Parts: sequence; structure tokens; C-alpha cells
Amino acid sequence: MLKKLFNRNQVMPISQSELECLGIAFQDAFKEGELQWQWDGRYNTVLAEFDSCHQEKVLSILGGCFTDYWYNHCINDAPNAVQRINDFLGGLKPGQLFFSTDTAKEPFIYCAWWPWNLGKTISIRLATASSS
Repeated sequence: MLKKLFNRNQVMPISQSELECLGIAFQDAFKEGELQWQWDGRYNTVLAEFDSCHQEKVLSILGGCFTDYWYNHCINDAPNAVQRINDFLGGLKPGQLFFSTDTAKEPFIYCAWWPWNLGKTISIRLATASSS
């Protein structure tokens, strides 16, 4: 499912193993229909929203597939590519996270973690980006 959505506007091939890691991990962790993916044209990302009761499961998947993460107090230490994307997304607020694969690889994958609805719901947005 993720592969199909990522290919929507994909120009460069992304690491097959990184994408498969994400896809398999989410498929194994969630029952059919429990986690719905859709295209978010506003940010050109793949979007899933889920109840906060699943946050530990999702964080475990993200921790296993992404090499780096930042939160609002340390985002200024992130690579320029991450800071550029973070600015495009509106900056990190308290409680939000930004994950990425190795930004030295072209392209890399990132994930924005955004709690909302007083923390009852969390959305994740996944996309690919270039380091340049």
C-alpha cells in the first residue's frame, strides 16, 4: 500500500529496503483496515491518522525504520535538508516529532508525527526528499 502511494508523484527511486521495512512493519502491526493511508496533497505526503492508544506501536515501527529523529528543542541541530522540510511543514511544536532515514542517501524518507485533538489522535505524514 505505501509503495503504491509513494509512487504517486515519485520522480527518484527510493530505497526499496527502507520502503519495504515501513510497509511490512505497519502491515504486521495493524489488522486490515485498522490503519488507513491516504494521499495528503497539501504537503505531498502519505498520511495516516490513528488513535493515541496505538502510539507505542507506531513509535516502535518508526524507531525500527528511521535512523534519526528530532523534536522542537533540537531541530536546529538537524541537517539542512531536515530543517528545510520542517520549515515547509510549519515547524515543530511541542509534542511533535520529525523522523528521517539517512539524509546522506538520495533520496531519504521522512515522517512528521503530529498529535492533535488534545493528544487523542496522532497523524503521521511520510514522504521522500532530497538532501540538496
